[in-house]
Amino acid sequence: MMLPELEPYASLTVSVTERIDQDKEDRLKRRIEIVFIDLSRLVVNEITYFDTNYLRYGYQWLTADNQLLIRWDNAEHHNHIETFPHHRHVGSEENVQPSDPMTLEKVLVFIASQLNAD
Repeated sequence: MMLPELEPYASLTVSVTERIDQDKEDRLKRRIEIVFIDLSRLVVNEITYFDTNYLRYGYQWLTADNQLLIRWDNAEHHNHIETFPHHRHVGSEENVQPSDPMTLEKVLVFIASQLNAD
């Protein structure tokens, strides 16, 4: 069954797996893996903290052979980036760039635009 937030992108996906864990009373972990029609994949890691409604995220888009395309995250490192803690790694771990705060929807819109451009 397709996750509701992925339905607009169904024509671009080959498979979707989701795992949800409430490992502590105050947070929920969600991991999703989406394989796209070009066999690239998006690995989604989200942790929602209930008491603050804070979302810690990592959205990693990889090629079919596991090479990094882009990873968006808000891990609190790279404090030299003007959009700290939000940033992205493009093509490699070392190529760190500013990024707007991201959501799964924003990432899917971006990936869809790239897949539809081909």
